Formats: sequence, C-alpha cells, structure tokens
Amino acid sequence: VHGGQESKVMEGKKSNKGTEENGRSFLKPGKRMVAGLCASLIANGILHPFDTIKSRTQITRAAGLPQIRPMEMLKYSIAKESVLGLYKGLIPLIISGLPGITIFYLTFASTHHLLERHHYSPGVNQFIAGCVSTFSNIFLRIPFEFMKCQQQLNTDKYLTLKDIWRLFPKKRHFYRGAAATVLKDVIPTGLYFATFFGLKRRFIKKEEPFLIQLPKLIALGGFSGAYTTTLSYPFDMVKNVQQINKGQISISMAKTFRTIVSEYGLKGLYRGLSVALARTTLLSGASLT
Repeated sequence: VHGGQESKVMEGKKSNKGTEENGRSFLKPGKRMVAGLCASLIANGILHPFDTIKSRTQITRAAGLPQIRPMEMLKYSIAKESVLGLYKGLIPLIISGLPGITIFYLTFASTHHLLERHHYSPGVNQFIAGCVSTFSNIFLRIPFEFMKCQQQLNTDKYLTLKDIWRLFPKKRHFYRGAAATVLKDVIPTGLYFATFFGLKRRFIKKEEPFLIQLPKLIALGGFSGAYTTTLSYPFDMVKNVQQINKGQISISMAKTFRTIVSEYGLKGLYRGLSVALARTTLLSGASLT
C-alpha cells in the first residue's frame, strides 16, 4: 500500500515538474523575442550614424555628394548638418523595426521548432529558419528602407515621410530595389545564423560562467555578421543606387550593376564596406548576445 502511494506521489511530482518545464520552454521564445527586439532597436539607434555614412559614401554621385572617403564624409556631414543629420532615416527604421523584428523572431522560433521534428542537422535548421524568417517581413521593410534612403541621402533639407509620399505619386517606386534587397538579406541571413550557432556549439561550453561566455559570444556574433555582410554587400550597393535614383523611372538591378562596374570597376561595388563592417560587427555582437 505504502509503495503504491509513494509511486503515485512520485508520478505527481514528475507531472508537475514536466508542466513547469513545458511552461518555461514555452516562455523562452517569448523572452528571447523581447530581448532581441530591445537589443536590435537600441543597437540600431546607437549605430545609425554608421549606416548614414555608409550610404552616403556608396551613393556620392547619384546623391550629388562629394566623392570622399568615410572619415571625410563624416566631417562633411557634421559641418553641413550637425550631428543630428547623421540620424536622418532613423524614424522609418523604428516604425518598420517594431513589427518587422517581432514577425522575424516569431517566424524564426516556429520554423526552427517545426524543422527540429524532422531531425535535420542544427546548421540546416538555423539556415532555413533564418531564410524563412527574413523573407516573412522583407516586403514590409522595403518601403521603409526606401524612405530611410531618401532621408539619409538628401543633405539639402530634411524630408518628412509626408514629403517623400508626395514626391513619388506612383507607389510602386517605394519597392525599388526589391530584388536586390531579397538577394542581400534572405540567404545571407540564413548563413549568418548557421555560422553563428555553429561556432557557438564549437567554441562555447554550457558549463562556462556567463562572464566567460560573453566576450566569446560578442566575437562570434561580430565575425558572423562581418562575413555575411561582405558576401552580400554588392547587392546593398545596387539597392541603394536603385532607391536614390531621382527620376520617376526605375532602373533594373542588372543595369545598375553594369553602370556601377563601368564607372568604378568591381571595387565600386564595395564602396563604404569598412563602415558597414564596423557597424555590422558591433550590431551583431550586441544583438545575438
């Protein structure tokens, strides 16, 4: 009798423990999403001047800016607009970031959970989840990327979102550079997550204290971001050239590639890369930690 009662008590404790663990595992994706959302928005806000200088260095001739190096562009921008000018384009980024990052993390968590049932390797899971989650919000982000680019690359005056809406009566222009954006973001993001988590499994031990893990996580996140940014950077260059085109006629991605290479050579596709790498390294390290 006592043995039967004890076994029932033990089963009850196990079921309660299982319920608690399931509850915790259910909460983990939510906590990660909130943490990732906060980290991404804060880091993007702090590092936004890097993005402005990168974009202006890329598109000097098309935007009517002097063809100078990043440090000189920084001095030029501050002298012309003050430090606040470096934060042009931040508002569209924040508006699209709130729903965009939420959709991204929810899609990543659900896709990764679904793939785990099929027993694929962790690297394959993270690559596919990264690609799917990026594609899930990309068409929400493109119009705001367009508006961000218009604000950043206009140094003569501050264009409000309402001004940009009026300047382009044909709303299809807000999707300029869509193909380049897809190629720039979707597969590279999958590689980014697969690389980071693969390196994390290789170099970080679970039993290590967090203070020991922290610098490693920052370094691995920074390396993964720099690696994938270098691969995708030519498409970022093409996307910005397409979006800043001041005419009402959209230029194809292939024609934009040919124009950049004919004017600057292949190295023209990597103008401003040093600034992009500095921003991505810091952003990736902060967001994934």
